[in-house]
Amino acid sequence: MYSPLSSPGRTQSDIAHEVAHLLLGHEVNTVKRIGDLSFYTCNPDEEQEATWLAGCLLLPRPLLLRAARQRMDSEAISEAFEVSEQMAAFRLRTTGVAQQVSAERAKH
Repeated sequence: MYSPLSSPGRTQSDIAHEVAHLLLGHEVNTVKRIGDLSFYTCNPDEEQEATWLAGCLLLPRPLLLRAARQRMDSEAISEAFEVSEQMAAFRLRTTGVAQQVSAERAKH
C-alpha cells in the first residue's frame, strides 16, 4: 500500500515492495483496520524479503556500481532514478558498492 501524500521516491519504493510480495508468492496473514483504511500484513520474514527484493528491483547492483563509479552519491542516485534517498543509501551500503568503489579509487 502507498500513500498519495508520499514523495515520488517513497511511492516508488512502496509500490516495488508490494510487487515484490506478489513475485515472491507471499500470502496475506491478517487484515488490520485503522479508521477507514485496511492494511494487509505478512509475517516479518516475508516483509524483509519484500523490502530486499524491492531494493533490487529499483536499484540493481550493476546500476549502482555504474552510478557510484560516476561519483554519484545517494542524493544524486535518488534524483536520477526517482527513489528515496534512504533507499539509495541503503542499497549503496548493503550491496557493498560504496566499499567496492572506494577500494577501487584507493588503488588508483
